[in-house]
Formats: sequence, structure tokens, C-alpha cells
Amino acid sequence: MARCASSGSPPDRYCPIRGPGTSLSGVCYPGFSAVCAYAYSWGVSTTAARRRLIRTLISERVIESQQALVELLAAKGHDITQATASRDLAAVGAIKHEHGYVIDDDRHAHATALGHALDEFAESIAASDNIVVIKTPPGAAHLLGAAIDAAGFPGILGTVAGDDTILVVAAANVGGANIADQLERIGDNP
Repeated sequence: MARCASSGSPPDRYCPIRGPGTSLSGVCYPGFSAVCAYAYSWGVSTTAARRRLIRTLISERVIESQQALVELLAAKGHDITQATASRDLAAVGAIKHEHGYVIDDDRHAHATALGHALDEFAESIAASDNIVVIKTPPGAAHLLGAAIDAAGFPGILGTVAGDDTILVVAAANVGGANIADQLERIGDNP
């Protein structure tokens, strides 16, 4: 059995990166100081994944306290402390109202900013299957890509921005042509 390069422990017992009792399956690569690589059977427990789950949980149910959130996350395989929950809630824009946490998204402001960014930077918008390709002037792709991401556009799984091109990945059930049409309409009416 391979052992963790930094602690000498079996990789499924303890790793200084992931901590004790993490029930991981994987291999520690000897020769790499304190670096362990793991294959997770149910997905990667990253900060980004945990924060996506927090947004989903808040939108699906009432979460009255940080401790309640910690317990819900633990049931989903994310063991965190109350302090981490507090940081995550702030990072996702959650604020506490009298009935629990809500996400404080200003979708209208983001949609308006997206309209202006599309009007100013989008030179062409084309679709193929579930991909949308947006051409921009050199150096402007990241600005428009960030505006698309910030708008939280339904049906968009993500964007990749280069120097003058943005790839927008649409959900399969939505399709690239639908997203391209909606982006065209938003750009026409900033």
C-alpha cells in the first residue's frame, strides 16, 4: 500500500492536506513532499462545489442558522466548521433575514450590465449544438465573459474567455441556439 509522502500514513487514513477521518480512496505519490492525489468516488469536495451546494440549499429550503447549514452540508458529505460556513455564506452573497438566509443577488443590475457589455463588445454571436461562440475586439473577451458569468444566466453552464473569443457552454436541454438568440435580444436592448 502506498503511504503519504509527508506523514507515512496510509492514504485512506490520514493526509496532512485533507485531515483525519476523510474516508478517501486514492494514492499518495511518494517523492512529492506533502502532495497527495486522490480519486473521490462521489465528486470533489472543493470550496467552489460546496458554495454551489450552499446556493442550492438556500434556494430550496429555509436555513435559519449557520449550524443548520453545517448539518445540511455534513449530510451531503461536506464536513465544515461554523466559521467556514460563515465565510461561505458571505462569499455567496447570503444575508440573514428574520426567516433565515437568502441570496442577495441583484439580477436586474447584472442583466443590465450584461446588455451594455454585449452592446459594446459583441461583434458576432454564433451557435453550434450546445456551444455559443462570441467574437469581441482583442482584449475584450474576458470583460464580456465576466458579465455573462455575473448575470447567472439560466441555461449557461459556464464560459471560457480568450483574447477575442468567448465559448459559452449551454445546458444540453437548452441548446446553444436558444442561448445565442437570448444573448442577441439582450444586446439589442441594454
